[in-house]
Amino acid sequence: MKARLVSADDQLNYTDLTFRVYKADLTPFPESDAYNLTIKKYREDRSLDANAYYWTLVRQIAHNIDSSIEEVHNQLLDSYGVMEMDADNKPVKVLMKDSFNYTKSKDIHLHATPYTTELSGVTYRLFYKLKPSHEMDTQEMAKLIDGAKTEVQL
Repeated sequence: MKARLVSADDQLNYTDLTFRVYKADLTPFPESDAYNLTIKKYREDRSLDANAYYWTLVRQIAHNIDSSIEEVHNQLLDSYGVMEMDADNKPVKVLMKDSFNYTKSKDIHLHATPYTTELSGVTYRLFYKLKPSHEMDTQEMAKLIDGAKTEVQL
């Protein structure tokens, strides 16, 4: 497969690069198809120690305020986490029933907005989807841990 690579600021311009792109199962993508590639700045993976430390803080906060781990985790993500972005680098928006208790959810992490709408007699609220902690980079996780440490001290 031949490609032309141009940086977003047009500073780098490489032509006639040849490479093969493989799927997760190591089978090649068909060369007849077109693909978008995203190149991101390299970052170190988060340490498992940071992850373990975060969950220790979550459990401590949950114990201190007599709450569930899920609620504390969601509240920390809401206060100190980051929004999940789509392919166009725009925040992912979700419309959910206003009665949905997002603070107890294990599957999706949301930030409520003040915007609601009514459809067929049911009130819906607009939420921003938050990035799950296991997808955060080192810097994002550090901010989340700092927030959790602040909450422990309150």
